[in-house]
Amino acid sequence: MKQNGQIAMNGASVIEIEGVSGNLRIRGSDTDKIMWRAEGDGNVHLNEDDRDGDLWHIRKYAGNLRLEIPSFAALRIGDVGGSARIKSMENELSIDTVGGELHLRKVGSPGNSSAIGSVGGTIHAKQIAGHLSIDSAGGNISLLDIMGDLRSATAGGHIALGNIQGSIKASAGGNAKLRLKLTDQNEYNISAGHNIYCYMPPETSARVQARSPRLELHWPDIEQTTTDRDRNDVLFQLGDGEASLILAAGHLIELHCQSAGQEGRSAEDFDDHDRHHVDVDFDFDFNLGDFGGFLSEQVQRKVQQAIHHAEEHIASAMRHVEQNIADAEQRITHMSAKWDAEPASRYKEHGRRRRKGRKRHKRKSWSVEAPPQFHPTATATHASGSPSHTAGQPVGDEERMMILKMVEEGKIDVAQAEKLLLALGDSA
Repeated sequence: MKQNGQIAMNGASVIEIEGVSGNLRIRGSDTDKIMWRAEGDGNVHLNEDDRDGDLWHIRKYAGNLRLEIPSFAALRIGDVGGSARIKSMENELSIDTVGGELHLRKVGSPGNSSAIGSVGGTIHAKQIAGHLSIDSAGGNISLLDIMGDLRSATAGGHIALGNIQGSIKASAGGNAKLRLKLTDQNEYNISAGHNIYCYMPPETSARVQARSPRLELHWPDIEQTTTDRDRNDVLFQLGDGEASLILAAGHLIELHCQSAGQEGRSAEDFDDHDRHHVDVDFDFDFNLGDFGGFLSEQVQRKVQQAIHHAEEHIASAMRHVEQNIADAEQRITHMSAKWDAEPASRYKEHGRRRRKGRKRHKRKSWSVEAPPQFHPTATATHASGSPSHTAGQPVGDEERMMILKMVEEGKIDVAQAEKLLLALGDSA
């Protein structure tokens, strides 16, 4: 079920969201209202009964929820089952849990703190005014332009940090990629389960403690003061040693002097995993009359489901084709074995059929019999053996018709017919 709504803040300064089972999108603006668009089961419960002094309470909603709220309001969020995106909030922010990814941009204000609890996916945060703390992220953490301290950040995957103005305490299960500009009297403590790649400007002033099985220093004029090989510790000082930098890695630490041409580069320049996430675009047109943008995730989910079904159909078709090929190969093998078992009888039968076919289609040949030879003294005889005519006697009509028929049929010519008639005694 889809629904839109709005209600005036009426001087309240805190918004508390109990929880959202789906995705949560929040954008701060100059409005003095709470405006929402929702898609899910039930209604968004928000009325005067949900206000407690300067606090508005939004009960748990089963579905996806998008809000536009005053940017000056403090924001407290309970549990989010899906992903969460929050932009342009100028006060304190706290989130208990997020099941998916968390995106933050332009959040917080100087002196205030943003506190993030447990996030199941990755965390991408940019342009955070004030301090930031992250209990844990199951995926990667990518942070850029943090104006205060990074009080804690624990990533199950990789971590990428760039332009952190205050102190840092962070750890990663994978690699850590750092682009740091250390500030006097601040402390920086970063650990990684695998490798650490750290880039700093040449004017850095810090006492450095590096602990790892392997250390690569790409820095001019480093004075290595102490080495504890049993613990794989290397201690050295950069400049006057005003800040404190502690690096610990399970495999390798690389320390690079950042050249002047690289000073403007950020963490996304060397974080291949999260480059496209760090600068994620949060802008959207929050027009209550236009519901198309809100449904983009639903459309994407449908497309993914269609792709999944198509892949299943393709796999089924491929299995069918493979079965047909296997059946054909089995039939060919059976026929080959049968042919090899009875080659002589098969060849004999094949030859017999060919000869029979040739006889059936052979053309008939015709021969012309030679005309019979008659002699003057010969006596015509019937098949019964009795004499039918004697030489010298007149030829009857029957004999004459037989001779003419023989001429007509081409068995004798005219000259032979005349001789025959003369021999039979016909002078006519």
